[in-house]
Amino acid sequence: MVVLATTLYPDTCTVGRRTAGTPDAAGQPGYTYPEQVTELACRFQAAGDELRVGHSGMIIILERPRLLCAHDADILIGDRLSSMVRSGSVEVAGEFDVVEKSVILVGPTVGNNADHMELQLEQIATGA
Repeated sequence: MVVLATTLYPDTCTVGRRTAGTPDAAGQPGYTYPEQVTELACRFQAAGDELRVGHSGMIIILERPRLLCAHDADILIGDRLSSMVRSGSVEVAGEFDVVEKSVILVGPTVGNNADHMELQLEQIATGA
């Protein structure tokens, strides 16, 4: 199973859970992101990456970064991903907010046939 996990999810990241913090100078709510999960096995796909879709061989280009991980990973919309490492050695600069979450099903929808979770991400501007 370890071989399968590292093949499907060769990357890792840290998940921070958004919690209320101190309001900023303008009175806008502030947030902190304490670590919820570290070294989450995942597959990061950057904006601009090309993906081959299904048996048709059609190629799409991602408009925004996304992350694939196990369907039962503890990730919520609003969480922040950091410490992203691709294939065990290449660090991805910056942090990403989870803005959309989908659990992908395969086969009949009877029972627990969830295959993986797909997260749409938004890169955080430097200094945010």
